[in-house]
Amino acid sequence: MRKSRIAVVLGMTSAAIFIAAPGASATIHNLGSFGGGPGYNSSHWDDESYTQIYFDYCQSNQGAPNKSLVIELREDVAGFPDHSWGSKTFTKCFSSFGSNGEWTGLNQGGYFFRINKIDDGAGSGFYVYGNSYIDTTKAD
Repeated sequence: MRKSRIAVVLGMTSAAIFIAAPGASATIHNLGSFGGGPGYNSSHWDDESYTQIYFDYCQSNQGAPNKSLVIELREDVAGFPDHSWGSKTFTKCFSSFGSNGEWTGLNQGGYFFRINKIDDGAGSGFYVYGNSYIDTTKAD
């Protein structure tokens, strides 16, 4: 009985580690370093159905303790105005933990993110820089 409990616990622990770690099926694109203020557009990537954007090591040119970064996901629609999939507020971008947000139900196509606001948007001359990554599969 005890051996079976240990096997179940070990199996559950292994499953939890597998679920928490990015799986082999994950499609993660390193967009590399970014830097800019409100209105900055990232490089583009192709996607369908799901996008998760990660930021880490964000810093500001103002050296202030920043609190948030408002990011908008945009679809690049050839020959038409870009389509907005809405904005998310990233609150841990400036901490050592990094920050992420996800969008679902997307069309197949080209996407990019835009920085809409840094903190409350009141600061003049603010820009941020850091690293960004895109995960295009919800499988992990």
